[in-house]
Amino acid sequence: MAEEISIKRRPPRAPDGSFEQLRSEGIRLLQDLSGQQWTDFNLHDPGITILEQLCYAITDLMYRADLPVADLLTGHDGKIDFVRQSLHVPEQIYACRPTTVEDMRRALLDRVSSVDNLIITTGADAGGLIAGFYRIDVKAADLLEDASGDKMSDEPSVLQQIGAAFRSIRNIGEDVAVISLVAEVPCWLYAEIEIGGARDPVDIIADIYDCCDRFIAAPPSYGSIADMKAANIAPDNIFDGPPFQSGIIQPERAGTLPKQLFVGDISRKIAAIDGVKEVKSVAIAVGEDAPQTGAINWCWRTATVQDNQNNHQVSLNALRLIVPTTSQSLQAVKLLRSGAPVRVAVREAALKFADLRATRQARRQPDPGRAAYPHPRGAYLELPPFQSSQIHFPGIYGLNHYGMPESATAREKTAMLQLKGFLALCDQVMAHAATQFEHVRDLYSADLLPAQSYWWRMLSNEELPGINGLYKRLPKLPAETMPDVYAAIVRDVYATFDPHMERKSRLLDYLLALYGETFSQDYLRKFSSYYDETELKYWLLKNKAAFVKDIVLLGRDRVGGFDYGESAWGQPDNCAGLQRCISRLLGFDDFTSRSLTQAISGRHLSLDDAISSVTLSHEEHENVFRLPFNWPPIPANKSGEIDAKVKSILRRPILGQLMKTGLHRSNYRIQNVDGESRCELLLDPRKSDDDPTLRGKLFLDSCASWEEAAMVAARLRGSLLGLNQKCEGMHLVEHCLLRPSKRDADTAAHDAYYALRVTLIFPAWTARSHLDDFRRFVDETVQLNCPAHVHAQCIWLEFDAMRTFEICYQQWLQAKAKNSQQDRYSMPIADEQLDRLAVAVISQLQANGANIGQSPTPQTQSNPKPEPRPYPPSPPFSSAKVRNG
Repeated sequence: MAEEISIKRRPPRAPDGSFEQLRSEGIRLLQDLSGQQWTDFNLHDPGITILEQLCYAITDLMYRADLPVADLLTGHDGKIDFVRQSLHVPEQIYACRPTTVEDMRRALLDRVSSVDNLIITTGADAGGLIAGFYRIDVKAADLLEDASGDKMSDEPSVLQQIGAAFRSIRNIGEDVAVISLVAEVPCWLYAEIEIGGARDPVDIIADIYDCCDRFIAAPPSYGSIADMKAANIAPDNIFDGPPFQSGIIQPERAGTLPKQLFVGDISRKIAAIDGVKEVKSVAIAVGEDAPQTGAINWCWRTATVQDNQNNHQVSLNALRLIVPTTSQSLQAVKLLRSGAPVRVAVREAALKFADLRATRQARRQPDPGRAAYPHPRGAYLELPPFQSSQIHFPGIYGLNHYGMPESATAREKTAMLQLKGFLALCDQVMAHAATQFEHVRDLYSADLLPAQSYWWRMLSNEELPGINGLYKRLPKLPAETMPDVYAAIVRDVYATFDPHMERKSRLLDYLLALYGETFSQDYLRKFSSYYDETELKYWLLKNKAAFVKDIVLLGRDRVGGFDYGESAWGQPDNCAGLQRCISRLLGFDDFTSRSLTQAISGRHLSLDDAISSVTLSHEEHENVFRLPFNWPPIPANKSGEIDAKVKSILRRPILGQLMKTGLHRSNYRIQNVDGESRCELLLDPRKSDDDPTLRGKLFLDSCASWEEAAMVAARLRGSLLGLNQKCEGMHLVEHCLLRPSKRDADTAAHDAYYALRVTLIFPAWTARSHLDDFRRFVDETVQLNCPAHVHAQCIWLEFDAMRTFEICYQQWLQAKAKNSQQDRYSMPIADEQLDRLAVAVISQLQANGANIGQSPTPQTQSNPKPEPRPYPPSPPFSSAKVRNG
């Protein structure tokens, strides 16, 4: 007889994080530590009771940790602030700017509903345009017809809409040269068709004309996001290309123009219509020509001609099918049933065709299929404050709200307080952890405020009854002051252990990694030595946070140009993508096109460094001392006096030197005046490597005491930091936009100057920009991030030259925007004022060293760049992924 084998089954394992699992793990650890010397681990043991209460409290933290991330990120309004969290939805992060001609065509069709189709050409096909310029031929839609069948359109309105749409999506170095309406040639359909079945002949003939109209007009085809998702197409493929609002426009062959239309193709289209049994004959009559059954011209260009301004003019012609409006025109298409003619009501057929056409146009409305990829949503959960585990202890312990009985002895009460204090250590750690979950939205965001990365909650009588009695000095304070006392303790005790700038920087690196980006600022440290350690950390953190917030614009729109038809001066929403990108990488606080000289000229200051020998007459003395590093704060009653001294220093003719050397704390000195209680505040520029040719110290001001001198130095350094930050920035000039509106033989000779070229203008007087190494660093940054097909050059202007340039540039921007709002497409006219302002801008560029390309104006001044010196290897910049980069 076979021996029976009994198998002992193990009890199921408790899930991780459950009370049972935590209790089992706690008992195992107790067994390892105590063995058989302490307890038998039964329920009557107080240690087991304490263990179970702590395990129960930990399960509360486990519950909070297991909450969905969407719930933790949801705010009080029930929504997730994707912008604040730097989380971008698929249609934003997957889409790119229009980079190819076909991308641009699809984007324009999506933005302008009054256009049925358009063709974009460049180069020789567009009449000999130079690189970066486009010709757009527009076929308008929904145009009225008069009694004769001719179209009546608001031509200027259509062209202006296309021009405005192009300016909003154009890339840097690109512009439109010609926008014209397609010259439509009418054509008529002749056919004899055998029909069958029970379908209404009105529906059949309406389908015939709709099919032929769509084939001849060749409108773009739209796809629904919901349909593409149902076909298991990945989101990165669905949202590939430029972003669309009216569904997804299917890509077609770019730059191809159908030359011939074959009537046999129309016959096959008609044969596929429901109710058509046989197509006996089909012919197309173009204009006044006889009907043709072979190949006819479908789309063609006229010969190149020149107008009175020597502008090359070409026009595009295309066929347009005439839809029947009278019974006579309807007789051209004959329907037969069993060989007998079928009569069709013309009015009913026209209405049916209009319905079909309206259905096609409805596809261009905002696509409701975007709901197929809904944005993540969560439920806002107002998590209750953490409650101590001691509240749930049995009453015999005296730890909960009821406390110890009155009959308890002093020794028993003391033992209870000892146990409460011991358990409070664990409760306090768990209270801090629970508070962290309440601030996940603040932690994982690009905002720098609040300036903390850890959050704490100090246990009070609300969370743990009687805990205030254990805090030193707290029992003697009134109840209404307790919240302020708790806040002060958190600030003075806990906050000192929060390296929030370091932790925030790592979190920003994590957010950048979500999009495959990095932002190393090691080379910026080299050129920011005038910051102290705390200031430098915050400055670098602020740069990284700004980069994270603009990650989509710096990646997708890095090559985007600004809309010159709208105001661009001081407008952050209308700035070239490359200008924004370079400014972020260089740590500029403001990336917009603005006056870089206003911060100085607006305060009636001067950068004329006419430093006299008297100013530098101070020699080395034994009574000259360095200021202490920790400068005293400025009291409110002395703020006005200190400001007056600082303004007096800034108005002296040493501001240019102060902006370069007055930022370093170590450059400030104090000299005791012999026999007097006052002292003199000095600046020792020789301690920095900015200008080793200077000798002696700069006298700044006479002060009553060392403390006053330190306060003046602190306020002066703060003012100089602000001036440097406000003066740092750049201007980006696209040469294509400076092209004169009137083209002649002389203008054509300088076409290379306007083709895919940009000039970037930087100030030369700030603490960083006057250094040769920083200028080479900027030039390399520009070359690494500028599109490969665009030629970029950097020039550096001194204060007076920059002020003159900004006046010319701002006037030209205003004139350019005004000119763009006019009807300049349907009837091109020369704008002499705009051309004069463009020549003034070009003259300023040429006078300061912008010598790329063949200049349209003579060079009046040469400013050769110094011979390049060996430069360190390229820094690991963020390589923004741009399709045409």
